Amino acid sequence: MKLETCPTCPVRPDGSFACINNSQNPMKIKMKLVAALKIWVVIYPSILLFNVLFGAALTGLPGYQRMLILTLALVPWMVFVAIPGLERLLRKIKAD
Repeated sequence: MKLETCPTCPVRPDGSFACINNSQNPMKIKMKLVAALKIWVVIYPSILLFNVLFGAALTGLPGYQRMLILTLALVPWMVFVAIPGLERLLRKIKAD
């Protein structure tokens, strides 16, 4: 991957900066959009369900503590269960 200077990115104090030109990025924009959609399809219902199940119990906590508990529960869920499950489902649908 070739690094090129980018006129829209900030310059470091030493006067140098290089960024990856989007046209040479191996992950195309369409693939990024599909990945973002898959994540959204899983994260939205997960957050909604978490709030329905545990929202009342967590209302007494400050916002930063509620967010900590939410992320501690949902990040592993997303990484190890939900996204792989969605990928398996989509592969099964595609194979049929």
